[in-house]
Amino acid sequence: MGDIMKNELKKIVLSIITFIFVIILTLTITIYSIRKISKTYLEKEEIKNIIYKIDVTEILKDKAGKELKEITDIKKEITDSGIPVESVESFLNTKEVKNYVGDIVSDSINNEINNQDKKIYSSEEINSFLENNINSISKELQEKNIKGSELLTEENQQKFLEKIKEKTPSIEEKIDNIINNKTSKYKNKIDKMLNIMRLFYSKKILIILTIISIISVIIIILSRKSIYKSLKWIGLSFVFSSILLLITNIIVKYIINNITTEIIKKYMNIIFENIILLTKKEGIIYLLIGITLVIINIIIYIIKTKSIENKEKI
Repeated sequence: MGDIMKNELKKIVLSIITFIFVIILTLTITIYSIRKISKTYLEKEEIKNIIYKIDVTEILKDKAGKELKEITDIKKEITDSGIPVESVESFLNTKEVKNYVGDIVSDSINNEINNQDKKIYSSEEINSFLENNINSISKELQEKNIKGSELLTEENQQKFLEKIKEKTPSIEEKIDNIINNKTSKYKNKIDKMLNIMRLFYSKKILIILTIISIISVIIIILSRKSIYKSLKWIGLSFVFSSILLLITNIIVKYIINNITTEIIKKYMNIIFENIILLTKKEGIIYLLIGITLVIINIIIYIIKTKSIENKEKI
């Protein structure tokens, strides 16, 4: 009787250990996936792709939908330098300008995450960008038949470059104001968020997740005393992870709705649709892996059971 109780108690303990490490494995798989998906949107090319798809002037508005004073002032600097008033918004949304804005945004984000203090842009760089790209910008506006673009002849382009050089220090200052005014109000919150992000995307976390996953799998196998029996539980970890990834979409949406910095909120809303698609895709992959492992477990169980039955008949 005592041996039976000991065996039952041992089974219960091993089952509890298995369950605990299934949960741990589920969480590590989910965290790894969230890390991989979210890190995609910190890559320069992805940020530039997103900037390219949106109206640059739309994300630079306040909560009430009113254009930021700095943007209004920058537009005035551009029109005063010779770009027709009707063409200014289209000018800011040309391919070359969006690529340049994408470079500034991506470098700024990575600067913050990597805790670097590099100057991303300067009046000299703005001048250089305009000198190298004013011709292609003008052509794009003319090809799109933007009102006033016909006035951007080669002669007027040179006049614009001469005038804008006087104004780029002022434009640089206004860009600084947009960034600093928006972040200084929420500096403590942003600093906390950046510290979390720096840790989350560090190699240290990736190594820790890998080690925890390997240890979890080994303990699940040992607690089940068989590789084939453990397949079901490892498979369930992937199934649970797929469910958690879908729940993550709801959490991300909630977080976005509670972001206090309007520019970041608008940017996050833009990428949210892509995040949903990627998490669904990842969730389906994990679900299929989990179901496959469970099916393999069932097939092996059936084969072993039949083998034992055949031996008993003999």
